Amino acid sequence: MDIYGYSHIHTRYTDGDLSLLEVKKLMLDYGASFMLITEHREHLNATTFKQLAVECHQLSDDDILIITGLEVAAGNNHILILGAEQFYEENDIVDLLTRYKADGCPIIWAHPHRNKYKIEDNLLSLLDGIEIWNSAYDTKYCPRYSSLQYARYNFKKDWLLLPALDFHRQSHLPGPKIFLSVEKLRTEEVIRQIKLGQYKIGKKEGVNSKDCLTKRYYFYFYLSLLILMMFKFFKTTDSFLSALHIKVPVKIKNYLRRYI
Repeated sequence: MDIYGYSHIHTRYTDGDLSLLEVKKLMLDYGASFMLITEHREHLNATTFKQLAVECHQLSDDDILIITGLEVAAGNNHILILGAEQFYEENDIVDLLTRYKADGCPIIWAHPHRNKYKIEDNLLSLLDGIEIWNSAYDTKYCPRYSSLQYARYNFKKDWLLLPALDFHRQSHLPGPKIFLSVEKLRTEEVIRQIKLGQYKIGKKEGVNSKDCLTKRYYFYFYLSLLILMMFKFFKTTDSFLSALHIKVPVKIKNYLRRYI
């Protein structure tokens, strides 16, 4: 069956605004069949991670699959571990990622632009892919121009180019989806299709992620550049008006959060 879901989801287990149940209901409203939870490892321990895993399992049903995972700080970078089912105590980031990689978890470089696409070679060698489109930073319309550029000129064979919400609050929806096909709605199937690169990305109609680097590259590149410039203009204007003690109407701010 053809389904879609969202990646990079946070809840109240770490720094999200909503409970796992509230996020589930919201995702169902948007038609998602799966969501990839990636809670901050630094905010968890073995006990709280187990509680998260149990609740994910209990809330999963025939309508939506909730998959556990982690977001790990690696210096100035953040790394996503998709489908993690264990909480390992290793303090060394390379050892930690190596263990999860051995478990079959896709290892994804989150919002790489935040560290200007710089990462240590020993971490780079462990990555399975990058977030080509993080809508919390890149807007909800297309991948970030600099991420497209980085991926195009540093592309590694079989690298995964994934979209993400970086979801913390309701205004982070809607955003880019992961479209894929599975025989049954199971964690193993979803993770397997992602690892094989058998998915598409987009908001309404999915496109092959590699297309972002070929025939659609310049369209996405310039659209992203234009939208981000507009977004920065709005933020600068808001800061200027705030300095003058002029408040922007809440309706306008909420509109921008929802659609940009």
